[in-house]
Amino acid sequence: MGDERDLSMAFVSEERLAGGLLVAPILIGLISLAIMAVSGTTAGYQPATQGALEAMAPYADRLESNVLMFVLIWIVHLLGIGLLARLLARDGAGQLAIVAFSLILVTVISAIVKFSFDMTVELWAAQEMARGGAVPRLYEPLSNWTSSVFRVGYGIHFVAMIAIGWAIVRTGLLAASLGWATIAWSALWLIAGLVGLGIPAVPLLMPAVIGLALLWS
Repeated sequence: MGDERDLSMAFVSEERLAGGLLVAPILIGLISLAIMAVSGTTAGYQPATQGALEAMAPYADRLESNVLMFVLIWIVHLLGIGLLARLLARDGAGQLAIVAFSLILVTVISAIVKFSFDMTVELWAAQEMARGGAVPRLYEPLSNWTSSVFRVGYGIHFVAMIAIGWAIVRTGLLAASLGWATIAWSALWLIAGLVGLGIPAVPLLMPAVIGLALLWS
């Protein structure tokens, strides 16, 4: 009985728990995309990008559910980064770990602000237009502000990942090559973001790779 418990505790280590939490956002995202495709919700996102806001109104309930999934993705991501930071601090990179976690906390807050806007003000504006009204005056300035906040948070995430990459190199928690790859990947996308190129899921990819490495460590 004692041996089984020891084996179970060895398998569910901090490294594996952190790894699972870092990989989970990608899996949740894929599930969310599958649900969107099956339910036809993807059609609700197209009108917003094409300037036909009122066409989103019929999809309001399903869009709200998907936005909640996106919020969940970022919260799970933060938990994974928190455990990774703990591991890096344990191995001697405490300051880098604190800086990285703090920056990603800012990113997650910016994402929640953006998704909260999408779930409330944007859908409200779509429903107002669908009823024959004009776009509410608050919509445009709030949309611009939340988008700017998210863009800043998006860039900050890559700065945090550069710090995590360097911490991996310094501590030897994982292979140094993974740390350098994290630094290079994050610097590339940070530069891309500065020139206006960005894909929402990209910040989650390298943490997921680190998560897989932790699961196999």
